[in-house]
Amino acid sequence: MHSAASSHSRRFSLESLNPANFITIVENRRRVKGMYQKIVHFNVKEGKSNDFREWMLKHQEEFAESLPNGWTYLGCYFTVFHMGRHEWQIRYEIDALGAYDTLRAYKNDVFNELLAQIYDFINPNTSIEIEVVQGVKALRILGERE
Repeated sequence: MHSAASSHSRRFSLESLNPANFITIVENRRRVKGMYQKIVHFNVKEGKSNDFREWMLKHQEEFAESLPNGWTYLGCYFTVFHMGRHEWQIRYEIDALGAYDTLRAYKNDVFNELLAQIYDFINPNTSIEIEVVQGVKALRILGERE
């Protein structure tokens, strides 16, 4: 039986934090389309939830069409019964992590304006949380024995 310390040292090392190791892993992996979702959690300004809902209903199709290649709009969601830290979520499907490079270089006036209008609704006094999740089918846990 191994001690917790020796088991931990086998699974984690400072060398494993080297960005070059992650790049190699990502480059050598088989790409699976649609294996990532980006979820943006936020609250809107007080008294603006109905206005934001109406804005989303009016503009979400145009927003979805304005996204760069590699990004798919999955929808906007509201947390029911206050079961969560944030009231709102916008979800995207990302076909690969390289889609972030596409987004950074993307120049589209419609997208930029619609995104700015979304941010105008967001409450600046609360946090925005962003998570990127991966489906369990494509998931590979790094640092553990397979």
